[in-house]
Amino acid sequence: MAEKRMWRVAAHARAGTTRDGLALLDVKRGKVVTSNAVGARIWTLVDEGCDLTAILSVISAETGTSKDVIRQDITGFLRDLEQCGLIEPQEQAPEGGKGT
Repeated sequence: MAEKRMWRVAAHARAGTTRDGLALLDVKRGKVVTSNAVGARIWTLVDEGCDLTAILSVISAETGTSKDVIRQDITGFLRDLEQCGLIEPQEQAPEGGKGT
């Protein structure tokens, strides 16, 4: 997965976060997806306009885990969200986005 790749939250996705994790609802399909607190943080970073490099940096810093160790899990989670239709690829950073 390209380091500068970005996503946007799909218009039909709704999220609820708690300190324990994340619940996502695809209102178009009636599908619910849940995740842990790290997944919730990744969702928030996507919603803020962060690219993959920024997401890896933030999660690495917050968890104290090297980017190389977390890369596969994070890219897999993002791929799953995309395949579920909850996030969509975005070519360029939006105005005010946090891409690196």
